[in-house]
Amino acid sequence: VGAVQLHRDDVVVVPEEWVQHIPSIPTDVDKVVLNQNAYTTFLWDQPWPLVRDIYTGGQVRRVIVVSGDNRDYIDYAFPGLPTAEIQYPIDPKTFYVDAVPKTRSIAYMPRKRADEAKEVLALLGARGALDGWEVVPIANRSEAEAAALLRRASVFLSFSQREGFGLPPAEALACGCVVAGFHGFGGRDISPHALWVPDGDVLAMARRVEDILKTWESDGARWMGLSRDGADGVRSRFTPEHFQATVCAAFDGIGTNGDHTLVGGLTDAFWESGPRWPLMVRHLRYAARVAIKGR
Repeated sequence: VGAVQLHRDDVVVVPEEWVQHIPSIPTDVDKVVLNQNAYTTFLWDQPWPLVRDIYTGGQVRRVIVVSGDNRDYIDYAFPGLPTAEIQYPIDPKTFYVDAVPKTRSIAYMPRKRADEAKEVLALLGARGALDGWEVVPIANRSEAEAAALLRRASVFLSFSQREGFGLPPAEALACGCVVAGFHGFGGRDISPHALWVPDGDVLAMARRVEDILKTWESDGARWMGLSRDGADGVRSRFTPEHFQATVCAAFDGIGTNGDHTLVGGLTDAFWESGPRWPLMVRHLRYAARVAIKGR
């Protein structure tokens, strides 16, 4: 994409980790913060008074969040600041319930709370609860490969920690997994069909998972029903159409045009060197992929 000239009816969307650069953006351009994890709002090596003043000083028109939990956080941190919630889409062509029967496998992501994951699996292994089950770590996989493993797995262990939303357990639910574990706070409103335990309580998680595994055959109707309801609920709620509708609503009234199109984003390397604002316009890139309101 060539150089982008900003106009007064344009909107600049800034992620939560880069809010310190907002004062360098021209004041006659609307700014929106896309905060995908409210729990990191004050954790980007900036003094909290600076962060507070940028959010509340009048330059930020709106904060967009990705869960009700994170909206509560922002509303508490910055009273009166307008917020809007968008809902992530779960790709229905990638994350779905396969016609092929599931296997006796347990999937999890080892990069999430690695110590707790080791501890839970050790507890289950020591008690013999994993006998007859395959434990499948999902690491260094493409989205398509991860989805294939989730469609094959019967159970997904969630080790979410202080998440904005909790995409892995949502995708696992969409693939028909019975999900058990930690919601990471942001995942609490994903689904009523996930079997959450108190955050960080590895003993409660091990007990919950052992109950699933030991009754998988004897109480099969229960687990099949939970799998079906979880998949149906997530796939009907987190749709591309709902995502588009919530994005349109989030930007309603921002800018003077009222007809917004996503132009592009900035790489991490951009923010790590050089004067910010002159380069910002010149380096906006990534051809438009999402058009809002018919564009």
